[in-house]
Order: sequence, then structure tokens, then C-alpha cells
Amino acid sequence: MTPADAVRWLGAWRGAVLLGFATIGAYGLVQYAIGVLVPAISADTGWSTGTLALAFSVGVLLSGPAAVAAGYALDRAGSRPVLLGALAAGGTLLAAASWASGPAAFVVLWGLG
Repeated sequence: MTPADAVRWLGAWRGAVLLGFATIGAYGLVQYAIGVLVPAISADTGWSTGTLALAFSVGVLLSGPAAVAAGYALDRAGSRPVLLGALAAGGTLLAAASWASGPAAFVVLWGLG
């Protein structure tokens, strides 16, 4: 493979790699890291693991209507603005959840994020 072929090959995979990073950002933290985060958050804040599990459950329940809205937006605007907007909004809400001073605020912010 010549260097020019390698550049063309990498360019062809650019979109897939970026989509992979967006997917990790969108799902990785919220879906897979929660099992690691719950004990740490509970120990740090003193909130019950049930309250923290409620925040996760609210997020899962809201993901259904959000998926319908996202599908509609994807059809209208395309993937780039929808995924970038969702990643920015979700990241902002999860950052705000990390600064929540009470469990109710955490549940709302994590659930929306």
C-alpha cells in the first residue's frame, strides 16, 4: 500500500471513526459507567444507591421519547448537527449533575442528560 493509498483509506473511514467516538461519548458514560459511578457518588455524597439508580432509570425512560424526536431530527437535519447537539446538551447536563447539591437535582439533571 502506497502512502497515497493509506491516506485515501483513512479518509474513507473518517466518518465511521468520528461516529464511533460520538457513540462512546453518548452511551459510554451514561449506560456503561453507571455501575462504577454509583458506589463512588454514594460514598462521596451520602445519597442512597436507590436514589442514584432512580436517576439512571429516569434517563432510560426518557431515552424512548428522545429517540423518536432524534429520529425525526435526523431525517430533517442530518446526523452531524443532531449528534453534535445531543452530545453537547448531554455533556452539559451531566456536568451540571456532577455539581448538583441535592439528590432531587441530581436525578433531574442525570435523567435529562
